Amino acid sequence: LSHDQYWAVALDNRVIKTMYKDAMPIPSRALAVALAEEWDSQEDKIDLKTLHLNIMYARAIRAMHDTSLADHMQADVQRILENDQICYREDPESENTYKR
Repeated sequence: LSHDQYWAVALDNRVIKTMYKDAMPIPSRALAVALAEEWDSQEDKIDLKTLHLNIMYARAIRAMHDTSLADHMQADVQRILENDQICYREDPESENTYKR
């Protein structure tokens, strides 16, 4: 569904909301399709643990209104980035540095 500048995902002809009951305006068609595909992949029972993108987006929406959640999410991301090998930075003078 599209309305003005936002998209929405509908289940049983009702627009989905976050698990916090917040409205879930989706800013792009691509994100709306990805969220809808997660819902489409559900079988007989809804398994919330498999709705990764939906949960992440719902928390991002809630964090806009809840500063304690925003702080917690920021600290969590910072912790992950500090320990993630993908984010490892090598000395720029090293011979092993990748060149663009």
